Amino acid sequence: MRIQSHNSLMFTPLLLLLSLLLFHTSFAQIRVGGFKPVDPKDPHVVEIARYAIDTYNKNAHANLKFVTVVNAESQIVQGTNYRLNFTVLNGRVTQTYETLVFEGLKGQRTLKYFNIIPPIRTGGFQPVDPKDPHVVEIARFAVDEHNKQAHTNLVFLEVFRAQSQIVKGRYFKLTIRVANGTRRGFRTTHEALVYEGLKGQRTLKYFKAIPWVGGFQPIDPKDVHVVEVARFAVDAYNKQAHTKFELLSVVEGESQVVAGTNYNLTIRVSKGGLILTCVVFVYVPLRGQKELKSFKIINVVRNKLGRFEVVDPRDPHIVEIGRFAVDQYNKQAHKSLVFKSVIQAQVQIVNGRNYKVTIRVADGGTYEALVYEALNGQKTLNGPLKAVVSKPGGYEPVDPSDPHIEDTGRYAVDEYNKRTNMDLKFVNVIKAETQVVSGVNYRLVITARNKNDQVQPYVAVVLERAWESYRNLTSFDLFVQ
Repeated sequence: MRIQSHNSLMFTPLLLLLSLLLFHTSFAQIRVGGFKPVDPKDPHVVEIARYAIDTYNKNAHANLKFVTVVNAESQIVQGTNYRLNFTVLNGRVTQTYETLVFEGLKGQRTLKYFNIIPPIRTGGFQPVDPKDPHVVEIARFAVDEHNKQAHTNLVFLEVFRAQSQIVKGRYFKLTIRVANGTRRGFRTTHEALVYEGLKGQRTLKYFKAIPWVGGFQPIDPKDVHVVEVARFAVDAYNKQAHTKFELLSVVEGESQVVAGTNYNLTIRVSKGGLILTCVVFVYVPLRGQKELKSFKIINVVRNKLGRFEVVDPRDPHIVEIGRFAVDQYNKQAHKSLVFKSVIQAQVQIVNGRNYKVTIRVADGGTYEALVYEALNGQKTLNGPLKAVVSKPGGYEPVDPSDPHIEDTGRYAVDEYNKRTNMDLKFVNVIKAETQVVSGVNYRLVITARNKNDQVQPYVAVVLERAWESYRNLTSFDLFVQ
């Protein structure tokens, strides 16, 4: 008896261990995730639907009769959730219900909810809960699909409003708030229409930006109308303050649709040797004159005379300068060049402004022009257009002791430290080159001190778009002679 008891005691843990291993192996093959479409005609799905109806009938003392499963989805958890749409007969009336049933690993079932879906007129949409997990899932699909189609980087935030329409399948019309993954703080509202078939397949029908009445929406600071509003703000302020600010650029902006439109803009203006950053608030009514509500100066820096600053070549005023240069050159040289675009632009604040612009013309040629614009707006083309011959690399040497170059070098070291958890200490810039692209590339040879107190040279490349207050470290490596 003792021997049998001893053997059984040894065998029992082995069985238990084997059972646990088998359970773990089978469970490890199950992938926990979101809801996935399943065949509504699957016998097990039909059985789940009948269970839901029977349970509801018992709890509600009803007498619903199962007809068919219209749509079915399952979600693997520690067990399975089944979300089903099915039709029933309630007396002589056909109704559609939505239910959620949990089925455990041992087959036990629990009815989570059982809701009637109101009848929908053909062609009509009905409101649904924007926080419903399935609605949020549809919205995320819409954003992801739009990103693929439009090569954008929108990030889903929330569903603000939702409607659905049952057809042969289901339409979802959603108002979605998103963030722009490449522009910090930039949020927009979009309307999306998504069709979901009976088997769960989804198609994005459209995805369009819409104004958000009552709330501020980020806007494109390069938009012609936005620049026009900014120019109005500067002109109105000049009259009020008896000053002579000149608009350089719109840095960022947002608008609010009310009975008209409110514009909240951050702009850069110049006066003499100063560059000022200002925040302006302008109301544009549906009819009548624009109103400047506020004009606040938030930052002032002194522009070093003789130094050209890179500006946005797409700015409408820069384009106007480019067109003027081509037209004036044609008159002087009896040519017939056709202006196409400005591809690079720099401005120098003097008693007025010098513009150095690189222009592309219709025949594919590229020219550089220097235009002086006086304080009264009168323009002069200084010299003929010069054909630009591309030089490999396009980098030009600059003074490494220039304060802006030194500041860029410090930025490169600080940014490298943040990204790599290093602790380099900036010493100086020993060589510097710039390349004008859509902005400026700074290629710098920097010396920095490491934690062992060794000073070593590094080569860094920084892209800067001054008109957008944008800087990005694109490379940072140990310099090899």
